[in-house]
Amino acid sequence: MKNYTLKVGELFTDQKIKELQEYLKAKDEETEQLMVQLAGCSVVALGGTNKEQVVKAGDYGWSASYQDVLELRLRYDKLKK
Repeated sequence: MKNYTLKVGELFTDQKIKELQEYLKAKDEETEQLMVQLAGCSVVALGGTNKEQVVKAGDYGWSASYQDVLELRLRYDKLKK
């Protein structure tokens, strides 16, 4: 998604308002997904998942950070045994 800019003094036409609303909606959706991903990192770090609950690449809650935390947790659990 492109960055949305509005120049000083530029009028809010109906088209500009629509573009801005679409931009804000997309940013809200992106923020929601990032919050889910961050929560997933926390759950995994605390050991709150099992093999059936692990998020996979491409899933809504997956991120590279989630994967890193998951791999560290699995190593920790293995050493703890």
